[in-house]
Amino acid sequence: MAGKAPAAATKKTKKTSEEAGAKKQQAKFPSIFGSHASMVNKDLTAELQKQHADLSVLDDENGPYVTENVKLDTHMSDPNRYTSEKYRKEQLTKFGVLVAAAKKE
Repeated sequence: MAGKAPAAATKKTKKTSEEAGAKKQQAKFPSIFGSHASMVNKDLTAELQKQHADLSVLDDENGPYVTENVKLDTHMSDPNRYTSEKYRKEQLTKFGVLVAAAKKE
């Protein structure tokens, strides 16, 4: 019976560690699916807004993406944030953001 107690403790520790990871993720970004003003990449957005004043470039755990300014801080999910990496790159290329980022490097 002594062997079962540590197993239960291990499961609880694992769950606690997962919860800690989730809290750490939330601390980095205000929400999981929403877009927020605190996520705006100021340099790339300045370049983008020369041509498209209604758009911004934001950074999250998956890299940069383009979204509309009206989607910032709405307390709703932003489809541009949780879209595929391929679509993100297409949008960044379409609006010339990848070109601007490459010139700065």
